[in-house]
Amino acid sequence: MPQTKLEVELPESDWHNYGSETLWGTLIEGDIYQIDNVPVFAYGLSCGDKVRVVIEEGRAFPIVEEVVAGGGHSTYRLMMPSQRGAEHNPEFEKYWKPLEEIGCNFEGYDATVIAIDVPSQTDIYQAYSLLQAGEDNGVWSFEEGHCGHQLEG
Repeated sequence: MPQTKLEVELPESDWHNYGSETLWGTLIEGDIYQIDNVPVFAYGLSCGDKVRVVIEEGRAFPIVEEVVAGGGHSTYRLMMPSQRGAEHNPEFEKYWKPLEEIGCNFEGYDATVIAIDVPSQTDIYQAYSLLQAGEDNGVWSFEEGHCGHQLEG
């Protein structure tokens, strides 16, 4: 199936000052699409989620209205210090490699905000611990955009 750009409206009060974000999606059926990439700014969404969209006249892309089924992935954001992306941070590789080894991937290598995808089969507690280690060592700060994993207890 061909991919389509989808638009996610963002609260104007969010720290990044963007009014919307576009994501890639694949049509599943009718007005349901699956999110195919990692949201950088949107909260409550992860790669693999199925969403309902609406088409609004005058808008370039279908608008994500709601999540109808989670895909089991989680999304985190790394904020890189000093207005430099990961490619300009020699410590990034050292702290990123263990995350990559457990299945995580990212978008935004040259950016100061990097979106992390934690796949459904990855141990979320291990991933969180590795994200925390990077923050504790001043490589990045991070926040949770969405936890789609089943949590214990």
